[in-house]
Parts: sequence; C-alpha cells; structure tokens
Amino acid sequence: MKKNIFFITIFILLCHTVFSQETEKIIQDIERKILQENNEEHLSELYEQLAHKYGSLNNYNKAIENYSNAMEISMKNKEYDKIASFYIHIGRNYYLDNQISESLENYQKVFIYEDKIKDSILAEAKQNMGIIYYNLSEFDKSLKYFESAYKIYSNRQDTINEATVIANIAVIYSLKGDIAKSIEYFNKVLNIFEDKKDTKSLLQIYSNMGVIYRKINSYDKSLEFYNKARHLLKDSKDSSGYKDLYLNIGGVYKAMELNDSAKYYFEKSYFLCLSLNDREREAGALNNLGTIYEAEKDYDKALDYYNKSLKIKQELGTKLSYISTYINIGKIYVEKNNFISAEKYLLTALLYADSLAVIDLQILANQSLYQLYDKKQDYQNALKYYKIFSDQQDTLLNRDKLEQINRLNIVYQTEQKNKENEILKSENQYNRQKMRIIYYLAGGLIIISIISVLLIISFYKQQKLKQANQTFILEQKLLRSQMNPHFIFNSLIAIQSYMFENDTMQAAQYLSDFAKLMRLILENSTEELIPITKERETMKYYLKLQQLRFENKFDYEIIIDKKIESDMVKIPPMLVQPLIENAIEHGMRMQKNKGLLKIMFTAKNEFIEICVIDNGIGMAKAKEISNMHEQKHKSFALKILNERLKNYTANETAKLNIQSNAEGTQVSFLIPIKYNKYD
Repeated sequence: MKKNIFFITIFILLCHTVFSQETEKIIQDIERKILQENNEEHLSELYEQLAHKYGSLNNYNKAIENYSNAMEISMKNKEYDKIASFYIHIGRNYYLDNQISESLENYQKVFIYEDKIKDSILAEAKQNMGIIYYNLSEFDKSLKYFESAYKIYSNRQDTINEATVIANIAVIYSLKGDIAKSIEYFNKVLNIFEDKKDTKSLLQIYSNMGVIYRKINSYDKSLEFYNKARHLLKDSKDSSGYKDLYLNIGGVYKAMELNDSAKYYFEKSYFLCLSLNDREREAGALNNLGTIYEAEKDYDKALDYYNKSLKIKQELGTKLSYISTYINIGKIYVEKNNFISAEKYLLTALLYADSLAVIDLQILANQSLYQLYDKKQDYQNALKYYKIFSDQQDTLLNRDKLEQINRLNIVYQTEQKNKENEILKSENQYNRQKMRIIYYLAGGLIIISIISVLLIISFYKQQKLKQANQTFILEQKLLRSQMNPHFIFNSLIAIQSYMFENDTMQAAQYLSDFAKLMRLILENSTEELIPITKERETMKYYLKLQQLRFENKFDYEIIIDKKIESDMVKIPPMLVQPLIENAIEHGMRMQKNKGLLKIMFTAKNEFIEICVIDNGIGMAKAKEISNMHEQKHKSFALKILNERLKNYTANETAKLNIQSNAEGTQVSFLIPIKYNKYD
C-alpha cells in the first residue's frame, strides 16, 4: 500500500514539474512575441494569454500586471466588453491572492459600464461578488448580488449558471434560518440538475438538502438525501466526497442520540481527512467527535477534541466555522462548574453568531447561556436568554413554515409527476400520428396488438394486486405470530413472580423491556424495511424476555459482520424472530444443559446471509418428544418465513437451508443487500 501511495505522489509531482517547465517556456515565447508585435489588437491578445499563463502558476501579481496592460489597449479603443472582462479577471486574481478589498474594487468597476456591456459579463461580476461576500459571511450583501445575477441568467435562459446561483441562494436562506425559502430554491435546482444528469452538482444539492432536513428534525428525510448522495459517490472515483458525507450522516445519528453510529461515521471522516490533508474537514470531525465524548460525560476528552478543532479553525481564520466549537467548549465548562470560562466562550460565540446573523448558531448560543445562568442560579439572566432562544426557535420552526415546507415538497413531487406526464403525453401524440399512418396499411394487426397489450396489462395488474394482497396477509400472520398470547401471558407471569418475590427493581426492568419490545414490534410492523441495527434491538428485548421465561436456561450472541453498514443496510422487519422462537421452543427448551443461541449476519457479495444456530436437541428429537406427549401445537414459523422470503425476492437463493442433528440445528438463508425499498 505504501508503495502505491509513494508512486502516485511522485507521478503527480513529476507531472506538475513538467507542466510548470512547459508553461514557463510558453511564457518566454509570448514575451518575445510582445517585444516584436506592433499591432495593438494582437498585442492585447498576447498580454491576455500571458496573464492567463502567469495565473496558472499562481503568480497573481504578474497576471494582474498583464491583464492591466491588455485593458489599457481596450480602453484606448473603447472596447467595453473587453474592459469589463479584464476587470473581472483582475478581481479574481486579487481574490485568489487574498487581497479582498482590491478584488471587490475591481468587480465594482464593471458596473461603470453596465449599460454598455453584455448582460452575461455583468451577471458574472455580480455572481463573483456574491461569492466573496458569502465567504466574508456578509450574507445579506451576498444574497443581493446572487439574486441580481439570477435574474439576468434566467432572462438569458442560461440554465447552468442559473442553477449554480440558485443553489448559492438556497444555502444562504438556510444559514439565515428561512428553511422554507431554502427548500423552495433547492427544489428548483434539483429539477435542473436532474434533467442535465449533472452528478457533481447533484451530489452537492443532495448533501445540502440533508443538512436542511436535519435542522428541522426530519431525520428520515435527511438520511434519504444522504443515501442519494452516497449512491452517486459509489459510481464516482472521487473518495474525497465521502469526507462531508460521513460527517453529515454522523450528525444525523448524533441528533437521533445513536452515539455509536455517529462516532463510527465521525471517525471515518476524520481518518479520511487526515489521509487527504483536508484541515478544514479535519477540524469539523474533531469537533463532532468531541460531542460524542461530551454525551458520554467524558468531559476532559471532549474538551481536548474541541481545543484541537478550535486551533485548526483559528489557523484557517473563518469565523463561521469556529462559533460552534466556542459553544461546545462553553458547555463543557458549564458541566465542570467553571462558570467564568463558560461565560467567556459562550458570549464570544453569541457575539460572532449575531454579527453574522446565523439563526441556528444564535439559537444554540442563547440556549447554552440560559443553561449556564440557570445552573449558576442567576435567574434574571437565565430568563433573559431563555426568552431570546425560545423566540428564535419558534421563528425557525413555526407551524406556518413547516406547512410551507410540506407544501413545497408536494409541489416538487407534483412537478416531477407533471414532467413524466408531459413526456408520456408527447410520446402518445407521436404514437397516435404514427398509428394513423400504419392504420391504413395494417389496421387489423393494430387492433390485435392493442387487445394483446390490454390483456397483458390486465394480467400484470392482477398479479401485482395478488402479490400486494399476499404480502399484507403474510405481514398480518407474522404480526399475530409475534404477538401470540402464550408469549405475552408467560412473560407477564414471569414478571409478576418477581413482584411477588419483592424483587421490584428486576420486575420494573423487565416490565420496561416488555413495553419497549411491544412498541418496537408495532412500530416496525408499519415499515417495509428497517435498518439491521433496529432489528437487532428488537431481537435483544425479545431474547431478554425469553431468558426470563426460561430462567436463563440459555445464552445468546448477535454477531454482525463488520463489512455490513448495519445502520444503513435494511431488511424486512421481524424477519429472524420465527427462527429464534423455533430454536428456543423446540431446541433448547427441552435440553438439560445450558443452551447457546447464535444469530449471525454475514456479507456475501451482494447478499447478506442470516444464520440462526442453536446447540439444542435437534429437530428429529424434538419431533419425537412432541409425538410422545401427543402435543397438538403446530408451529407455522418456518412456513410463514418461507412464504415471506419467496414474496420478498424471486431469487432462488432466498430459500431456507436447514441442517440439524443431535448436537443442534442451523437454519440460514440469503437476502439481497438493500439500502431502501427501491434498491
């Protein structure tokens, strides 16, 4: 691995050296031509070429000097389009050289010629000024220039530049807390980039939409967009895109209080940033890892991560990025009862957040100050900051805005349907014209074809309805088998026995587990697919209650292959439970020694193998005992599971593979890896 990395590094450096030497040779050639050239038009072109070459070598001063020389000739000849373009080039080079005021000054000069130049040049200047003010965190000014550029691009029907500007406007509205406006603009962009199949731009849009839905606590919607981004990244060879994606997915899981999953993604992002030397994202990952240790109440470790993050952010010098870290450090000091340090960090964070007018950071800073003063018993200040943060939060998440967001989602989906209908309509019109021509040639054949198509469609619809009905019946059967009265009754009796024995703490614990299991079963029964992590949680509560019923007569292990992204990969709910029930009821229940039950999820190419293994008495012995006692109980578990697998996938690999002997039973099957129901 080290050799590969070293080779790639040398290859890039060698290429860069050759490129630099080649560029310098071209520069010398152009400079020689300039000394010999007398024609002003040709001379202006040579200065422009020379400026471009110096810019490619990051020699911004030389680039500016030569653009200025070219502009002098254009001014003499009153070539206003060229003059404005040269001001844009000069402004861009000043910006790249971090001379912001000089950059803005040159962009402003473009507006002197506003009535004399092409509107595309004017729009480019305004767009660039919007970018500069955005990076300066002056969002109102940035928005003004972006919206002005958007009008020009829209009138010109310049779709690509229009979409780029709309995306920037959407981001600014998000930062200003106007979520409904942000989603409205992002939906416009989605339509454009999906039509153009612009993968790179769609990746950014999906990621930004994920951030927005996380802000309004719509976590499923947020993960839906991140999954779309993840699918796009899978098809590209650019691994750097995963840095932000992992950070964002981790952020959603952190908000959902799934800290193990959040930590997993934050660490993946952190190590990727280290390998790519991306300091800005590295700081973000360190800050987010700090939030995990804070949640675990390891305040010293959290503070260490926050300080490392803040140091990098201060070196990079962007105020917006380190406000959140100031807040996090302040919150740690609140927990450590160091109120002086906490107040210092939180007030500094609020000062920056107010100056940049970033609503979500203002809310966070004011909320943290309320918590500080409440803990400090300074109730006057606590009430003051509580009112501020409460009012700001209501502004961000008021009912009208949420209704507007829902309306925008419906509008977007309706537009997508209308597009599809328009396409179908166009196709139908074309087909009708074609059919009229063909009709005179082979009318009878067309009638037969139409009848055939209608029969096929009718048959297909009947099959789909039959399949949907079968799915519903199976799900209801499965739910009833999960909630069978014997299990519920026996579980409650076992809990009751603890209460009679005065072990109220243990009884309360098991009663809590029972309630959680019932809630999970009912929740999951409404979903087509759930993450493996959620299925594991349901299994744990079920197995704990079964251990209670049978007085800890068996132990269990749930093993998930590390190659499986268990919080992303989804399976049908309550899929494994029938096999677990069979193993306990017919395998380990009747044996004398302590039983062991293993449930394993293993990645196998595009499939997951699910395997349930018990060390019980085996199926043959269980049947023999059942016959001896003339038990009439029928277990439908395997039959239901077989039908359910057959309905879930037509692939033959989905059938059950059963191996049983006197030492135990193993049941396994394969299902395809899915991230959502459309995979």
